[in-house]
Amino acid sequence: MAFFRQTLGLWILVGAVLCLGAGPAGAAGSKKERLAYAAAVTAFHDQNWALADLDFAQFIQMYPDSANVPEAWLLEAQALFQQGRFIQAETMLATHQAGAGPLADAYTYWMGEAQLQMAQFGLATNTLSAVPVTSAYALSAVVAKASALARLGDWAELVAYLGSESGVLAAAAQTDPDNALVLRGRLQLAQAEFVLGQFSAAGGLLAAFKPGVLPPDLEWQRVYLLCQVRQQAGEGEAALALTTNLLAIARSLPDGDGGTNLSASVALHATVLEQLGRPLEAIAAFQGNLTNAPAELQRQAILKIAALSVGQGQFANAEAVLSDYVTRFTNSPAMDAALLGLGEMYLRDYAAQPGQGTLLAAAGTRFDELLAGWPNSPFAGEAYLDRGWCGWLATNYPAAQGDFEKAAGRLPPSEELAVARFKLGDVLFAQGRYADALAQYQAVGSQFGGFTNVAQSLAGPALYQSLRAQLQLHQLAAADATMARLVAGYPASALSETGVLLLGGRYTDLNEPAKALELFTNFEKLNPQSPARPAVDLAIARAYEQAANWPKALAQYQTWLDANPTNALLAPARYSQAWANYQAGNETNALMLFTNFVARFPQDALAPTAQMWVADHYYRLGDWVDAERNYKFIFQNPGWQSDATDPNSLYYPAQMMAGRAAVARTDYAGAIQDYFEKLEADTNCPPDLIVQAAFAHGSALMKIDSPDTNNPTTNFFAAARVFNTIYTAFPTNEYGARAAGQMGNCFVQLSRYDDATNYYTQAMLSPAANVELRSMAQVGLGVALEKKAALLPAGPDQQALLTQAQRNYLGVLHGFNLNDNETEQDAFWAEKAGLQAAELAGGQGDWRGAINIYTSMLTVMPQLQDLLSRKIDEARQHLGPPGK
Repeated sequence: MAFFRQTLGLWILVGAVLCLGAGPAGAAGSKKERLAYAAAVTAFHDQNWALADLDFAQFIQMYPDSANVPEAWLLEAQALFQQGRFIQAETMLATHQAGAGPLADAYTYWMGEAQLQMAQFGLATNTLSAVPVTSAYALSAVVAKASALARLGDWAELVAYLGSESGVLAAAAQTDPDNALVLRGRLQLAQAEFVLGQFSAAGGLLAAFKPGVLPPDLEWQRVYLLCQVRQQAGEGEAALALTTNLLAIARSLPDGDGGTNLSASVALHATVLEQLGRPLEAIAAFQGNLTNAPAELQRQAILKIAALSVGQGQFANAEAVLSDYVTRFTNSPAMDAALLGLGEMYLRDYAAQPGQGTLLAAAGTRFDELLAGWPNSPFAGEAYLDRGWCGWLATNYPAAQGDFEKAAGRLPPSEELAVARFKLGDVLFAQGRYADALAQYQAVGSQFGGFTNVAQSLAGPALYQSLRAQLQLHQLAAADATMARLVAGYPASALSETGVLLLGGRYTDLNEPAKALELFTNFEKLNPQSPARPAVDLAIARAYEQAANWPKALAQYQTWLDANPTNALLAPARYSQAWANYQAGNETNALMLFTNFVARFPQDALAPTAQMWVADHYYRLGDWVDAERNYKFIFQNPGWQSDATDPNSLYYPAQMMAGRAAVARTDYAGAIQDYFEKLEADTNCPPDLIVQAAFAHGSALMKIDSPDTNNPTTNFFAAARVFNTIYTAFPTNEYGARAAGQMGNCFVQLSRYDDATNYYTQAMLSPAANVELRSMAQVGLGVALEKKAALLPAGPDQQALLTQAQRNYLGVLHGFNLNDNETEQDAFWAEKAGLQAAELAGGQGDWRGAINIYTSMLTVMPQLQDLLSRKIDEARQHLGPPGK
């Protein structure tokens, strides 16, 4: 407290009177000397300190041997003191103290006062202690020394010093209890008792003052301190009653409504109202300090209005008050606090109404104004922190990162700094910078142990986030250690429970189910009653799945389902049980379980997936009718269509599979009309599925009977048009290459062999074509060349085409079409090419060539031994008996 700093005026006047009364002013000397000295003393009494300083200096220079010189030095030092020239005053007194004579005590006292004003509190304490208790300055020295002890924060020593019953203050209180210095000393003692938490002792001292004995300024100090005593003692109503008197006294002081005492009174009155749980009245009271109060109290009022309004949910009211303040008092010394408070109000308002983007923008604008206009404000660090929150909430992670970094560089060690470091970790994590994020989380855990709130609110989350970062960095050993600390420090928390599931899940993903099982079982031993027990039990079943231990997995699922019939995880557990049955080879059980799942949990996110499994089951069995019916159930279910555009949605894949089932049951026209054309025309359909639908559409056209009985190949024209749309749209990728190959197939059927060879060649030469596609196109090219040759008369031209066809077949058979990075032929097309090549050789009468081809195929295709042996025998029959 600063209530005892302005005490010098009274002591100076007392000292001056003592000096003038005791000194030898009337001693013998020349009349001129006496007049010069009297003129200096008169200037001193008139408080004309500069003139007194000059007059005493001239007197000493002119009459160095005068008996008044010791007193002149003392009074000149006091005049210097009054001008704030404390160093000169102390130096003068120290220099001439040896000749002070009976004024030595006064010299010592004023040296101590000068040291006190120069903030040399330890030195002042020692100097003032040297004033004898018998000195006329003893009481003044005691009160001054008490001020020095207060400034040193040595409150226990102050209580022992002033409270001693044998001390100077106690003695003076006995003889002159209403002495101004005695009253000040008692106020200092009460202040020290208050600071030490001795509220009863402090209250007793303050209540013992007689009414009217203190001047208004000291009475205000007494009531202010007594109010604080009552407040700290939990006597809120008594404190509130005192604040009414305190406000009245403050208004009666000379500085009236504009005084610091009144502002301090308003702040205390508002604080008491806040403590009494009367926030609306407290807000109204704090508004009294928004204009004429000192900057520190204006800032307090602004921030308190904001905080109290938030507590009451009165965002609009507080925003209006603070916005009005910012608009009206643009030169306010507390403008930085006002901007911070208003920005934080908008930010909190946005947190309560996340959809109101204008609030977030308004908050950011206020923080921008503060940082632009007051870059060195003590609130700059908090403003960067708050603006970082704005960036985080707007998912503008680079901006948030910059602000959190600046906040971390500006904030002192504090809870706010811990938050800045933690959120910096979050934005780095969100940007995939896991190592940098981990460093921030670990700093929060290691550097803020002395802050209770950080330990309670951020240490656990920092460990959890560290675990997540370590898992992203594949630091499993470090993650194990972090998990151990998390479980040890927060054994029954959601953080440790979720952390166990995360780490165990990662072990499961890495095909280390044994480690996952060990982690889960150890956790359950430590936390048998954990709310996460059902989730951990379910994770154990999945770990058994990962280990392919189907009996234990199925038993664990059944145990879980029996123990948790109403658990929130019931639906995923039922789904997992069905899937485990399928993986274990119990497909009949899986069909029953998946079918029941869809019926019981039709709105669950997994229901479409379960239904897809049921449809796929019938598709695998070749039951095309039931397969199509079950696929249709997925995309015709109104409850499952809202997420059609979700990348994971089965809405479009189910239509595609329904079309394939329709094709499989030879309903080509229905597949095209009901499924493939609709998918191709739907702009929301994923692009890959649109292309698949187009390929299926073209393939179905190639299989369908032509509506023109006179022209059985009409549908191949239509199919070629469909494939051409793909080829045109994707000329350089695999889609285009496959479409070119299919167009070659269509043109072969249409007997347009030149077109066929052209498109087969385009497919073969495409850099996007794999070995399977190139082989198919090259075999097709050989077929097209054969068919073209059949249209020519026997002769060189026909033979040239047949030779080209044979080269293409043999190129595929022997792998001549493989690229440098390919090592294996496509088995299907290699077989097809070999058979075509052998048949072509036989057709030209080259049966030995055909036998050689079959024999070479037998070497690399032993699985075709029966077929190839028969073919070899048939070819040998064409050669006739051996030897012919």
